[in-house]
Amino acid sequence: MKTLSTLAMAAAGFLVLQAWAQPAQAQDASVQVIHGINGGDLGLDEALTVDISVNGGCALPGVSFRDIARNVPLPAGSYEIAVSLADEGNPCGGLLAVSGRVELAVFENASIIAHLNQGGSPTLTKVTNNVSTLGAHETRLAVVHAAVAPPVDVQARPKRGSFRDSIRIDGLANGEQSFPSDAAAGDYQVRISPDTSFRSVAKVDVRLDEQVAYTAFAVGSLANGTFDLILLDQSTAGGS
Repeated sequence: MKTLSTLAMAAAGFLVLQAWAQPAQAQDASVQVIHGINGGDLGLDEALTVDISVNGGCALPGVSFRDIARNVPLPAGSYEIAVSLADEGNPCGGLLAVSGRVELAVFENASIIAHLNQGGSPTLTKVTNNVSTLGAHETRLAVVHAAVAPPVDVQARPKRGSFRDSIRIDGLANGEQSFPSDAAAGDYQVRISPDTSFRSVAKVDVRLDEQVAYTAFAVGSLANGTFDLILLDQSTAGGS
C-alpha cells in the first residue's frame, strides 16, 4: 500500500518561474502548477521531463512527473499554457504535448495540472482551491479526477472513529473537482472505485493535518496499473 506524498519542484525550475513571474501584487492570483502525466502511460520514461511556457515565455524548463511549483503570483487575466517535451538545448522548443488557455480571477487561488484525459491524451485542467479558514481540529479535502479512467466514486475513511465520518464523493469525471469537504483531522484511507461499483480499484493511506486544506489529484491509468495520487498541501499556498 502506498503512502501519499508530494514532491517539491526542483529548485532550479522553481527559481526560473519565480524570476519569470511579476512581483506579487495585493490582488494577484496565487497559482500552483502540477505535472501529472506519467510518461509510462505514453510509452515513455515515467519521469517524462517537460518544459512549460506561459504566454510564449519559457517559465518552467525541466519539470518531471509529480513536480509542483507553488505560490506563483500572476495578475488576473488570460494565459496560454504550453507543455512540450524537454529539450535542454532549446528550452520550450521541443515537441508540443498540449496547450490551452486558462483564466485567472483577482485573488483566486488556483491549481493548473497537466494530465491525461479519459481517452489517454494530454490535457490541461485548472481548478480553484478553497483555502478559507477551517474550524479548530478540522481538515479539508477536495479530489480532482485527472486519471485515465471513467467516472469514479471516492471515499476517504477515517482509520479511527466511525465510518459515518467518511468523506464520500460520487460520480467524479475526468477533469472535474469535487466539492471540498471539511472533516476531523487524522489518518484516512482513500478508496477509489468505478462509479456505482463497490469494488475498490485503488487504496491510498493519507494523513490530513488540522488547519490544512488539501487537494488530491488522481493521476495515471487504472488499466495500466499506474494510478496514483498527488497530494497538494495548501498550508503554504496562501489564503483568499
